[in-house]
Amino acid sequence: MTKKKFEYKEINVEKITTGVFQVRDKNPSKNLDALAKGIKTMGLLQPIGLAKSKETEKSDKYDYEILWGQRRHLAFKRLGMTTIPALVMEDVLSKSQGKKYALQENLIREDMSRSDIWNTIREFYIEFDDPEKCADEFGIPLPLVKDALKANLLERIEGGKELFEFAQSLDIPKQTAFKVVDISKNRDNVSVDSKKGQEFCKILSTESTVMRNKLISAAKKTPQGDPQGWLAQAKAEKNYKKRTVELEESFDDALKLLAGKLDSSPEDVILETLLELLESEELI
Repeated sequence: MTKKKFEYKEINVEKITTGVFQVRDKNPSKNLDALAKGIKTMGLLQPIGLAKSKETEKSDKYDYEILWGQRRHLAFKRLGMTTIPALVMEDVLSKSQGKKYALQENLIREDMSRSDIWNTIREFYIEFDDPEKCADEFGIPLPLVKDALKANLLERIEGGKELFEFAQSLDIPKQTAFKVVDISKNRDNVSVDSKKGQEFCKILSTESTVMRNKLISAAKKTPQGDPQGWLAQAKAEKNYKKRTVELEESFDDALKLLAGKLDSSPEDVILETLLELLESEELI
């Protein structure tokens, strides 16, 4: 996307409207009195962002739509102020272009709910149909894009959101919680087995990160299994690897002991043994 230029201006508050660029659903009037009081005392610390849209271009009443700063604009109107400092883009923006600027500014200020962020990113994804392209085009971190798409998946699967929230309530990491929902899907792929999923969550919540990864791996290998079976598989794999390490350590200790008795190095002992086997044709 071509970089566009903002200019600092004082804009008439009555020539500004809230339109298609907004990325937050929560009530903008909440705690507005406190914000207005702060502005009256300290002044406006950060200008709002404005741009023209196709709608304002046709409008006789409004000149600009708000990119960011909706609540600051409302506070200025409540205080009876006629103009407001703004960073203004005179170019006409498309809906997705405007939301791109709005999302980035709100992310920087950490002023959006997770739901608002995910909803906006999903709109961007529909346009590009590729997580990496979406992230690159709009300057959004790729993990955030992937989380938004996973959240969309939760909403489409019956019981998925509830199971995800149950996992989170047990302090199971977000990425693991997403995997639990995916693993717990019924064969119809439109609902989850909540009982099975919750049992799996309870097991995961008591295990270390390493064991959690083993449990997830076991569940993916046998998705039609049950949580207790996955736990048994994970423990068996852990014990197998532990025994393998113990055998390797025992072999190393025995080799070092033999090398010491022969007044040689472990490497030389192995080499001499291989040469003897070759000479005796036992390896041929």
